[in-house]
Amino acid sequence: MSDAIRDAALRAVRDGLAVVLIRPGQKEPLCPLSAAEGKRADDVVRAEARSAGDARWGLRKHACGLHCALTDEAALISALDRLAKNDVIPNLAIETGRSRVVVVDVDTAGEKNAFLTAWTEATGEHMTSEPPTVTSPGAKGADGTWKHKDGGHYWFRVPKGDDLPTGGPGVIKAPGGGSLLWRNKYVLIPPSERSEGVYRWTGEIRQLPPWLREFIEKEAAVSADRTPSGEIRNGDPIDDWAAGVPWAEILAPDGWTDTGKADNCGCPIWTAPGPHDSPKSATAHEGGCLQYDTSGGQGPIHIWTDNVPDCAAEAVAAKGRTFSKLTYVAFRDHGGDMDAARAGEGIMNEDAEGPTRGPSGEFLPGVSSGAVEVAVPARQEWMTDEDYALLRDPATVKEWRKDLHRRQIRESVDRYQAYERHTPGLSVSDALDALLNGAVTDVPTVGTIEGHARGWGLFYPGFANGIFGDGSTAKSVILAETQARELNGGGIVVHFEYDNNPVTSIIQRLLNAGADLDAIRYRFHVIYTLGERDKLTSDVIRAVKLVTLDALNPACAAFGVDPYHPSGPDTVIRECLQPFTLHGACGVFIDHVGHENKDRQTGSIRKSQAVQGALYEAVKVTALKPGKNGVTKLINRKDNRGALGDTEGTAVAVVEMTSMVAAGDPAGKVVTTFTLHDPAVGYLESAPTGVGAIIAILDREEIDTAWGRPRVRDLLNERGITLPGNNNDLQSAIWKRRTDRH
Repeated sequence: MSDAIRDAALRAVRDGLAVVLIRPGQKEPLCPLSAAEGKRADDVVRAEARSAGDARWGLRKHACGLHCALTDEAALISALDRLAKNDVIPNLAIETGRSRVVVVDVDTAGEKNAFLTAWTEATGEHMTSEPPTVTSPGAKGADGTWKHKDGGHYWFRVPKGDDLPTGGPGVIKAPGGGSLLWRNKYVLIPPSERSEGVYRWTGEIRQLPPWLREFIEKEAAVSADRTPSGEIRNGDPIDDWAAGVPWAEILAPDGWTDTGKADNCGCPIWTAPGPHDSPKSATAHEGGCLQYDTSGGQGPIHIWTDNVPDCAAEAVAAKGRTFSKLTYVAFRDHGGDMDAARAGEGIMNEDAEGPTRGPSGEFLPGVSSGAVEVAVPARQEWMTDEDYALLRDPATVKEWRKDLHRRQIRESVDRYQAYERHTPGLSVSDALDALLNGAVTDVPTVGTIEGHARGWGLFYPGFANGIFGDGSTAKSVILAETQARELNGGGIVVHFEYDNNPVTSIIQRLLNAGADLDAIRYRFHVIYTLGERDKLTSDVIRAVKLVTLDALNPACAAFGVDPYHPSGPDTVIRECLQPFTLHGACGVFIDHVGHENKDRQTGSIRKSQAVQGALYEAVKVTALKPGKNGVTKLINRKDNRGALGDTEGTAVAVVEMTSMVAAGDPAGKVVTTFTLHDPAVGYLESAPTGVGAIIAILDREEIDTAWGRPRVRDLLNERGITLPGNNNDLQSAIWKRRTDRH
């Protein structure tokens, strides 16, 4: 733990500030609770949500982040110590409300000058050269250009006994420019650091001046009178429309991606189209939200980033960062015209007259859909006495219209989601054209093999692939490396766990493999039951790049099927892998070997037949241990697509694992590479144990094998490289390498 961070955090708490711990190098809060405390808090929230009938209760989490701001010194020390044990040095922030601080946040020199000008005009004092209390480092976009620069935070202490307004979102536009924050908002404090630079103390903390206090009171009242940015109503036609249109239906067509993760309120986090430093572009609040009142049937969206589609940016400029579904549609399709948006979506005003349909969908001409006096039409032939009596009640007509609208939209959404979930990406005609044009060729591209002439890998996307082997053959390391590569490449990864590994162990393997923290947090899903699978939206299912399963035999047991019967492995692959591989994801499962025959999978015949991609046997050359490198050969046992050529029964790749921790330490970071079994030739016949791996190391280190075995080993020892195999393997590798090169 950095002494500067620790000292700053303790000093802040002692000064009466509420400290929020922030992820290292970022601006997003982290949870100060231990894993056990966090789980207990989640269990309480989910139990309450379930008893309340919340359909999304399983996604609910305890309020965290700024809601867990620390004001107790002992609790802060405990959290800092826990982070220090994991070598985590957090950034720091303070929550404005509990810290009794008002902050004016200016992002640019223009906003700063505008605020200082307003300050000068309000007081008559010359404030235009006043430096910010904290100078912030600014922010760069994904392309490296500055989005915010030369800004900072002006702090104002709120006197004791002066309670600021509790209505509204706790943030308003500051006088002149920037944002004014006073409740449920946080700002980073020195010495926090991001890639753009360091936060620095550069000015005073002043008492909240009367003019700014009056400004907050006035603007907060206006903000509280508005519905959350946004036309969030209770039971009117707009609310009825929004209740039947999920955010996914609005956002997905514009290229937004559901991360599949929930925010602290339990609502989905979305990523805007284009490159982003963080996948958290927006939170789309839905029914049951812990933050907003969604009793009317809908919740708003909150935009976290500036890099969003133009329509969303225009909505932010006009309405603020939190706005409704209709606002989004209005700025996307109607230039911000709310009336045009209502008309385009078929939403009738409460006092507008127009045609309405009866319970069977018939038009009821002359019947108003609003709250004004309704002109009752003449009795129609289809009407019974009861129908006509009901028709004379305006409230009945209004309910018919609402119910029909809900049913039509729900049916449309259900059809769309069913199509998205179960239909492969290409029609038969499209697939035929693609094949005839040479646009589709089944090649293994996942798990790239270094040195492969065509840049291919181990596994085929769009198909189920497998690895089997005895214990300690590094199957889990290979799987974690493959997962980490896909996550770091921007893909979504889903992992089915049936081998009794807790989620902490699974995540630790990813961390050891070098997976990005945000990628794990937002794009990695661990699934233990099909119920958890079904919570993934169709957009997430379609976007998954890799789906993995550990392990096939325990999964068969969990499903209650026989691994020796044809239906057993097929059931597991159909339920776990196929929903994703149908849309192009690469499927990879792990499996074990039999107790007697170590060269075959348990129930091998049917499992092998179920593989439509590649199946490898993992054979240990040297075991990976802390401080000791490991090597595993991958032998081709099945290549159903044919790209590996005539290599069945031979080693086609070598997995080299370099331990980055000292001997005797706990298992830690591992650098893993997949290399050709013999880079000089490509996919070769089986070589003596360890020879192929040694040749790959000699090539990588550019060792001249004109030297004899003792000199070669001395050169490798000088470089700290431990070879797999024994002296005979090294001698065989030297002679084979000489022979192949002459």
